[in-house]
Amino acid sequence: MKILITGSAGGIGLDVALTLAQKKHLVYITTHTNQQALLLKERLNHLNLNIICFKLDITDNKDLEYVNQLDIDCLICHAGIGVGGSLVDLPITKIRENFETNYFGTFSLIKTALPKMLKKDNAKIIVTSSIAGIIPIPFLGSYCSTKAAISIMVKTLRQELKLIKTSLQIGLIEPGIYNTGFNDVMLDNKELFFDDSPYFVLNKRKISTIEKKLFHFLGKDSNRSIVKKFIKAVETDKLRKVYRAPLLQRIGVKLYLILFG
Repeated sequence: MKILITGSAGGIGLDVALTLAQKKHLVYITTHTNQQALLLKERLNHLNLNIICFKLDITDNKDLEYVNQLDIDCLICHAGIGVGGSLVDLPITKIRENFETNYFGTFSLIKTALPKMLKKDNAKIIVTSSIAGIIPIPFLGSYCSTKAAISIMVKTLRQELKLIKTSLQIGLIEPGIYNTGFNDVMLDNKELFFDDSPYFVLNKRKISTIEKKLFHFLGKDSNRSIVKKFIKAVETDKLRKVYRAPLLQRIGVKLYLILFG
């Protein structure tokens, strides 16, 4: 199978890519910048895996055009950024930036790849959203909002595809909290806005301490459980609507939906 994974310079995306390549799939690994691509090529050169690495900025139309030149069976939309800070304080430009990458960039990539993939037999589009798109997290509202929008977009597209003759399947992966460093960046970034906040600056230390303790308590050090969900989604004949991990957070989401959904 030929698989394209965006946002795979490191963390979960890279681990998914390496696992798939070890299982003899051809994997296109993409990064946000050329420098990241060069460094990743050097890092992976000795592994002798069926991997092709290149830069793909999902907000760059020229980069997206290159996708049309590829013959892919499975598209994994994993690229995304996190913006931390209160919705009350965040500049609208930062929220737009978050949506430009996470939502519009992902949507643009899907729109680009869709025509060719609709003509293939049993092609798949797998989109990474987040449990944060279901359960609101204070001071990560921008990120949560982008993920909620992504989930609704995918669910809507799935309903529309039922009305046309195609074997293309589309599904969601909604990871919980993993200690990959991604969440730490968001938590640290939000503190930059606290100093100028007329609302939360006095509670800055308390809020930051509680959140960091909570994230590290809930966060999984190993991303193996979510990587397994990606692999299962890629290799299954019938794609599920949504895959979530880790287990305890998946149960937490179900309880949240029962009580508040």
